[in-house]
Amino acid sequence: FMGCTFNNLRTTEHNSSQLGRGIHSLDANFQVLSLCGDPGPVPPGMCQNVIPTRFTGLDMGIRAANAVTARNFTVDGAEFNDNVCGVYANGISGYVVINSKYKIGGSVATAMDNTPDEDNWGNRHRGIYSYKSTGFSVDDNTLQQHGTHVKTEGIVIGYTEASSDIVFRNYAQNLESAFIGEGICAEVNIPGQAAIKGLQFLCNQNSNNKTDIWSRKVFSDQQYNQNLHTIRLDQGGPGRPADNQFDQWPTNSSNFDFKVTTTNSPIGYWHRGTPPFVPIHYTTNATGLFPHLSTTIPQNNCASKILPMGPPVPPDPGPMATYMATERTAYNNVNYLYGQLIDGGNTDAISLQIEVSWPQDAWNLRNYLLARSPNLSTDVLKDMVRKNIMPEAMVTEVLAANPGATRTDGFLTWLQEESRHPLPQYLLNLVMASWDQRTYRDALSGQLALHQTEMTQAANWLVQHYRADTTTTQLDSLAAVWHRLGTVDARYAEAITWMEAGNWAKAAAAVDTLSAEPDKKGFDVAEQQRMRGLIAFLGNLHAQGGSEADLDSTGVAALEGLMEDAHDRPANWISNLLCFGYGRCRAPLTGGDDRPQPRLLPVASADAPTSATLSIHPNPASSWVAFNYNLQALPDHAELIVRDATGREVYRATLQASEQQHLWDTREVASGTYTAVLLNGGRELRAEKLIVKQ
Repeated sequence: FMGCTFNNLRTTEHNSSQLGRGIHSLDANFQVLSLCGDPGPVPPGMCQNVIPTRFTGLDMGIRAANAVTARNFTVDGAEFNDNVCGVYANGISGYVVINSKYKIGGSVATAMDNTPDEDNWGNRHRGIYSYKSTGFSVDDNTLQQHGTHVKTEGIVIGYTEASSDIVFRNYAQNLESAFIGEGICAEVNIPGQAAIKGLQFLCNQNSNNKTDIWSRKVFSDQQYNQNLHTIRLDQGGPGRPADNQFDQWPTNSSNFDFKVTTTNSPIGYWHRGTPPFVPIHYTTNATGLFPHLSTTIPQNNCASKILPMGPPVPPDPGPMATYMATERTAYNNVNYLYGQLIDGGNTDAISLQIEVSWPQDAWNLRNYLLARSPNLSTDVLKDMVRKNIMPEAMVTEVLAANPGATRTDGFLTWLQEESRHPLPQYLLNLVMASWDQRTYRDALSGQLALHQTEMTQAANWLVQHYRADTTTTQLDSLAAVWHRLGTVDARYAEAITWMEAGNWAKAAAAVDTLSAEPDKKGFDVAEQQRMRGLIAFLGNLHAQGGSEADLDSTGVAALEGLMEDAHDRPANWISNLLCFGYGRCRAPLTGGDDRPQPRLLPVASADAPTSATLSIHPNPASSWVAFNYNLQALPDHAELIVRDATGREVYRATLQASEQQHLWDTREVASGTYTAVLLNGGRELRAEKLIVKQ
């Protein structure tokens, strides 16, 4: 689309569902570009009459989604004026939105009716909204308030999970909120490594926004643990400052340079130490922002997302592929050192020492753990707290000696809300005070983060390069890039690339790799099983000459059953297909504000009647097992505990809902007979036998 105009002339319509969309796509590869109006051929960059593609007065300028392919789109040099949303990307890997202008807040829409996409937006208008999309380039855009609608958001990025994406070098002015990362936008539940992978905001400029950068909890998300919501826990690093330019609101202002309403862990912000690069007014509670001074400032820090490669980046993919391989080697080398450092490379041995300790051994256990500090993992620290054999002063001493673990992975939230052994506030303050200590562990973590980000950005460039080649579809090259990157998100991108090629066997193999590789700790078994089911369904459908575009009611029901109430990657792709082709739409997980988080379920009465149920399948189990439970009451510190034949606890999980399915990865569990126990309010409700056969 070059120099096109998408304009809604129905200026009296105030319902967003009636305003229309400029481009509405599923599994499409397209480009939105400007047009040169000069006569005759014009050398690149010399056009005097540039005609941008414009989107005006619409519900959404562009609404693009993927379901069964890895196709993406490019927007370069476009203008978006007074739309409810300029660009919305759902479930797309490698899209590009650059060099474009957004005027937000002048739309006539005052009611977002009958529009599932906008159910949780809180009547806010957005420039760019990205949901469960990764590998993108959102760079060099200008976003400005225009008109009287005050609820305006510039760039909203949601649920990138562990993908190391960067929102880079954009400019936002006069908005309510400029740059937002919401939901799970970092690697979580990997001991000590939540700061290594995730979403960053780098080199963006702010002017008179109410909030410049916001790490936002999604209140509409009641499926996942909201305590896992966060952007990357280090924005920038000691070797590369984030270099965002802030409004620098005074501390008595109601506005924020940096706002944090997520509760995973404190966010470290690395800056160069001079105005306007230092956030002044930011949240200061236990989950607030802690700025740090970068010790190294690369010369081209804001010239390129990929530091040594530009600008300009060579157009030939060869140098970039070489750089990606170099960074992958560096990451693996540092990761080896990090693995040897944490718990001395043997978490199980330390956990066993805690398990066999008795109360009279408190001093011995304290000395044993301090001798291995500051390199203990969150897993070991949780085992120590659960064991509850040391006085609170000793527990605080060990926690404060391990700042790298206590400030990551939502540890403090777990300690105070789930462990059953919270610390009094005065001791908790001592633990938080230890976070300013910088250790060798922190240096390794910073190096891991830098190499992982550089490797990911190189992979993103290669994916975008191969997709931009209009002469041939290079699916083999695309899949190879995702395979070499090797992250959980990259495995799913590799799988959907092979789905686009119609190679269902390779798609399944890419997903199977998640459980075959021992270091893939961040994947979810239920998500993997759902993806396998989607691949099998589509493979069988195409083998019989069918298509996802002409499903009968049975096929639609089968996909709805596979999707269930989940919002993971395959469920989201299924949702996109059912919405676009069959009108079965649902709202994305988005939105949030400063309201205190409501309790999702009230605490049950201790004497409430119960006839709880617990069922186990498969039984015997080998690689995974599902526990289906119903507490028949509201959860009150509800837990599922698995013990071996000797009565030793081998697994414990906190249960957040009254009725749900809980999955346990049993690939590394020894063969034998186990007992699964369901507890609520301190009482044992049900116990069932489980057999594991490897």
